[in-house]
Amino acid sequence: TIKQSDFYLKEEIRIEKIDINEAIVLYESGWTTKQIAEKYHMSDNAVSRRLKKAGVKMRTRWDY
Repeated sequence: TIKQSDFYLKEEIRIEKIDINEAIVLYESGWTTKQIAEKYHMSDNAVSRRLKKAGVKMRTRWDY
């Protein structure tokens, strides 16, 4: 069975895949979360969560 602690360990490992500073620069220069997600081989939701956690103001679809 999978324990909750196993989930957190896997989440911590995935966090290391993204260079958050680079992701912020890319996002603020116009990249979408989907484009950043493809670069880092992760989901766009995961990218959004990390950007929000870093204090980035997220764009809406009407901001493009």
